[in-house]
Amino acid sequence: QCDWSSDVCSSDLATGKKDVGTKASGEITFYNDYDPQNAVIIPSGTTLTASGKSFITESVITIPPATVVSLYPQKINPGTVKGTIVAKESGDSYNIAAAKFVIPAFSGVKQEKVYGQSTAALTGGTTKEITIVGQNDIDNGKKTLDEELDTAIKAEISASATTDSVKLVTSSIEKSEISFTTSKNVDEETDKFTIKIGIKITEMGFSESDMQNLVLLKSKGMLNDDEMYVNPDPTQISYDIASVDNENGQIKINTKFSGKKGKKIDGSIIQNLLVRSKYGSAESRIEAVDGVSDAKIVISPKSWPMLPILKQRIKVNFDYQKE
Repeated sequence: QCDWSSDVCSSDLATGKKDVGTKASGEITFYNDYDPQNAVIIPSGTTLTASGKSFITESVITIPPATVVSLYPQKINPGTVKGTIVAKESGDSYNIAAAKFVIPAFSGVKQEKVYGQSTAALTGGTTKEITIVGQNDIDNGKKTLDEELDTAIKAEISASATTDSVKLVTSSIEKSEISFTTSKNVDEETDKFTIKIGIKITEMGFSESDMQNLVLLKSKGMLNDDEMYVNPDPTQISYDIASVDNENGQIKINTKFSGKKGKKIDGSIIQNLLVRSKYGSAESRIEAVDGVSDAKIVISPKSWPMLPILKQRIKVNFDYQKE
């Protein structure tokens, strides 16, 4: 199991924008030309509109009842009261000239006869845009940095595994974030900010040669006492990954060995038969051994009439009979 953790830092440009200007405000007169019996109450935070802009009341506005001056002809003086309104958003475009303010929450005749009126332009609205860190800036920067670090760590794991002759199992990869910090938070003013991220990647692997040797050893243990595998070779072993248990650090592997078996022949017996033997009779002596169907002797140099007198200089190789 290979555990690698690392962190990296990058510098990113902030692209968010924010208007930190001030809001226009002013005092206007509220009119109740609607109800001569009751006062009209406008709650704090009520929206008013004028010149395509929205404003809100800063406190509860209580407009006195209208006053009936005469019945014939009917004449009513509206109740009035002054109150302050403020723009819903900042910006110099809210410094509107004198205007009539409609209350959208009212409808019909009431909306027509309960309203606000300014006699001078609203003031104090300014526009000022600053560059801030947006959530997208952090998300995009983190994603890019994470991908770069992911690639770098996996390359380092692969290089280390190659050096140690380890076969990696990609399905075992586990990745976790171990740290994440930014020099600026969302909505903070800045042109540049830094992101630092740390990740940990775990990947399991195994020694392919150890696995192959174990398969050969296990396979030999399944043979009868008078049997042997002829030229067992790792290329005769195929396998696939059955399951991965990261928690316990275990890999289960299905293996298949397609070796050839034959009658067990002791190589040292063949060597003893060949020591000091003449080339002409050597092959027939080997073919007389139970289980041997054919024998071939190669001597170097070819002109030498005798086989070696030292057993250690004789090499015995087995092969299975071609069908």
